[in-house]
Amino acid sequence: MKINPILIKELKVRARSVRIPIFVMVYNGVLALIGIFMLMSSMDMLKMGGQLDYGQMNDMFLSIGIIQCIMVVLISLSVSASSFTSEKERGTLDLLLMTPVSTMELVNGKLLSSVLSVCLLASSSLPIM
Repeated sequence: MKINPILIKELKVRARSVRIPIFVMVYNGVLALIGIFMLMSSMDMLKMGGQLDYGQMNDMFLSIGIIQCIMVVLISLSVSASSFTSEKERGTLDLLLMTPVSTMELVNGKLLSSVLSVCLLASSSLPIM
């Protein structure tokens, strides 16, 4: 099995970046704020009604999961698109296109590296879930 060289290059570049820990912190902060807001609204309902609606807790878990899935899709697409833009700005896209790597391998490597970065985000947000 041959590993995509673009994937290896992108993972090395992303691993050395300072942006990843900051991005993980911001992402988890947004999810935590959404969860806290939902939990506070359920506590307000508890104060008003005197009972805790467990169906609302299931809805909260489901809505945080759906928000996370939407954020994962949007983030992975935007990160891979910005990767091509940065290659073009640095002037290295022409060099990449002249290498023996096919265009499909180039796109797959960049997309897979962004998907792996987003998987890191998703796994880091499991405690919030």
